[in-house]
Amino acid sequence: MLDPDKVEKAVKELLEKRKKWLAGTSYTNCSQSEFETHMETECEYLSKNCVSLFKMVVSGNLNMPYLKNMLNLMREVQSGQKKQDVADKIVGQRLADVYVQPLVDKLEKEKKQ
Repeated sequence: MLDPDKVEKAVKELLEKRKKWLAGTSYTNCSQSEFETHMETECEYLSKNCVSLFKMVVSGNLNMPYLKNMLNLMREVQSGQKKQDVADKIVGQRLADVYVQPLVDKLEKEKKQ
């Protein structure tokens, strides 16, 4: 299992680099793909171990509160405060709340019309 503290630190560093790139204070004249290529080398821990997370950060599609919740769950599992299956259920419920329930609500609303 990955080290949640190391992941969080790497994400924050990459977010800061992205912020500077967008502001034009570093990595000037880099396209999105060129910036991503630079970051694959500079942020190797994320780019190798957390590919999807790396891509979300680079593209600006990261939901930081959701990530922090996930990292906290990882910490609780690693420390023995929570069992893996309990954490899995919590993650599943959160995903269902975010992605499935809105679709169910929409379908129910359409049925009533």
